[in-house]
Amino acid sequence: MKNIYVLLAGESTSQFGNNLFDIAIMWYLYRLTDNSTTIGLISGTFNALVVPNVLTGYLADRFPKTKVMMTIDGLQAVLMGVATYLYYGFAVNIWTLVGVAFIAKILGTVFDPAENALIPQIVPTDQLQRVNSMNQGVKVCAQLVGMLAGGSLVAFVSLADFVLINGLTFLVSLACIVIVHKRVGHAEQVSVEQVQTRDWYAGLAYVYHNPML
Repeated sequence: MKNIYVLLAGESTSQFGNNLFDIAIMWYLYRLTDNSTTIGLISGTFNALVVPNVLTGYLADRFPKTKVMMTIDGLQAVLMGVATYLYYGFAVNIWTLVGVAFIAKILGTVFDPAENALIPQIVPTDQLQRVNSMNQGVKVCAQLVGMLAGGSLVAFVSLADFVLINGLTFLVSLACIVIVHKRVGHAEQVSVEQVQTRDWYAGLAYVYHNPML
């Protein structure tokens, strides 16, 4: 269970940073556009990016989960570093804001399925339900704290500072996943041998023919 605590510590930190980042992006977009309709369209587009999880979840199964997660956290940290440099240089416009946020959301669609697939591999079956509940609870708490902190700081902290903080939280998450990888990496299962393309299509067909899903 120590591994899951390390993993959740990293992910809660990253979730906190993501919420700070999301609030800052939307706030600065509103300041730039002064148009709630534009903000609504952009926000709706970002929310629709959960759809690629159908594809990215399948792709994440082709590689060891911790390696996928380390790669994504590393890329996120680099992205935030580049964005911090741009924003400190006053290159704050709708294109740089939306572009950075879009790339970050796309990377997130790869990370989340890998994390969800990793947990059952490192947690005993009889503890899985408890750990999944804990995982969801930790994420909700991190979101609430991030929203509260972001709403309080957005009028006093620059966009570049928000992005820098988010980048640092990704480094914390990366460090935690490295620890988990060193402990359980040898035991990870790569399900590509079991998951065939036809199974993926069968899954999509099942979802399509079940309106409840």
